[in-house]
Amino acid sequence: MKSLLGELKEVKEEESEKDGEKKDKKKKKRKEDAESKQPDAKKKKQDEGDIELGNIKTGKFSPFMESFFKDVEQVRQAIEFLSLKTKLVVQLSEKAEKAIGQEPEKQCSDELQVIMKESNHRCKVTKEILSRMKKGTDKLLSEKKS
Repeated sequence: MKSLLGELKEVKEEESEKDGEKKDKKKKKRKEDAESKQPDAKKKKQDEGDIELGNIKTGKFSPFMESFFKDVEQVRQAIEFLSLKTKLVVQLSEKAEKAIGQEPEKQCSDELQVIMKESNHRCKVTKEILSRMKKGTDKLLSEKKS
């Protein structure tokens, strides 16, 4: 009796393993099918042109992306400018602290005012660029969802 139950259990285990193998094979097949279809979808998207990639055949970007890249470059330059001006402000502050007499102190103060005015203006312009970029990106995303 025990041997019959043992054999029945072994048969069920073998069937279970076979079912598991079949499921694994089906999963693998589905995955391979999905992967084989993806390159075609990507190729089609590239051929048609993608807002981010542009048209691969012509090598041109959409007007939105060209504008976006120009804005990114302007922001990068502004960050570099502000970084240099920050270092200059630190140097002038140290120089003003060490200055003896009103004239050298006033000269440092005047230079600091000019730098701060330039920096504040550049910050304002950069903030406007970033705001414009965000609005454009939000608009593009809302159009994609529609």
